[in-house]
Amino acid sequence: MLAPVFVGGMMISEVYHWMNDTVMVFNEDGQHLSYLEGKYNEVAKNILEEVTDSTRFFVGAWNVKITMKVAKECFENRSVYKFLKISLS
Repeated sequence: MLAPVFVGGMMISEVYHWMNDTVMVFNEDGQHLSYLEGKYNEVAKNILEEVTDSTRFFVGAWNVKITMKVAKECFENRSVYKFLKISLS
């Protein structure tokens, strides 16, 4: 198991990839880590360098109130994001 990685003193707890291709990141206290948030292509690499085994990943769509927990690999390769984007179009 990997040792916890702390970003600015805060461990990444949850990562949300929304259908508008933005990513939101929260620490273990539920606070936004805004310096890791933005468009997927701009922030994914930095996020993936800082996550731990306990980080949870989600994809979702605001407009239809859907959120689904996914594996880290699904965040990395965007497979569920692409599926939802096609399905909800």
